[in-house]
Amino acid sequence: MVTTRPSPTSRRACRPSPRYVPTLEPRDLLGRALNRIKGEGRRRIVTSLFTAGVPLARIPRIFLRENLTVAEHAAVWRANGWPLGGEALPDLPKGDTEAARVMWQLPGDDRLVSLRATPFKDGACWSAIDDFGTRYDLHRGWTPWPVGDQDVIAFLHEARSETLPHQLGLFASCWEVARRRGLDREKARDAVIIRTVDRARRLRAIVDELFVTFWDSEKVITEPGNDAVEEVVQ
Repeated sequence: MVTTRPSPTSRRACRPSPRYVPTLEPRDLLGRALNRIKGEGRRRIVTSLFTAGVPLARIPRIFLRENLTVAEHAAVWRANGWPLGGEALPDLPKGDTEAARVMWQLPGDDRLVSLRATPFKDGACWSAIDDFGTRYDLHRGWTPWPVGDQDVIAFLHEARSETLPHQLGLFASCWEVARRRGLDREKARDAVIIRTVDRARRLRAIVDELFVTFWDSEKVITEPGNDAVEEVVQ
């Protein structure tokens, strides 16, 4: 478990000194490339090509750039047919890293939320933002670096935003929508997708454990304006 200390009062306070610019970016070539690519579809293309033995220098630049033009976005979508979530994310400041991203797979809500770490002194300041530009409230602002898998999941699991259909956190809000819409257990679980550069499988295992706890509980959610009390029956 990481310790906490008072977080900076603003994103500007989190920026490193001009004389010392630390970085949290991945050290390996593929990790650094993926960290700068916004679109999930392009990340998958680059990973597949690199894994197949294609050097980064030979991969078309359209797949490696941080941003695409509207025409390029359409061309990549037509060529691959994959959802290109993430292309509208704000730019990642130099030295920052995306620790993880969460995608919802719900009809009418396919938001993508990016969890980001900014270097600050001997640790990192944390923020979460989606591809609509909405910032999410996190349970802490600063941690030592590096952080463990459980801490990354805790940031996302407890993230809050007024745009969430239920104020249960990023994961449980999605699962609650899925349950109310009548999705079966497997489809509800798969409505939350988590991606990282280097530890997606480990994070997925933790998310699946959280899902089991959630799904095996019967919840009555208190909605705004409703006097009902939230109950959880194990």
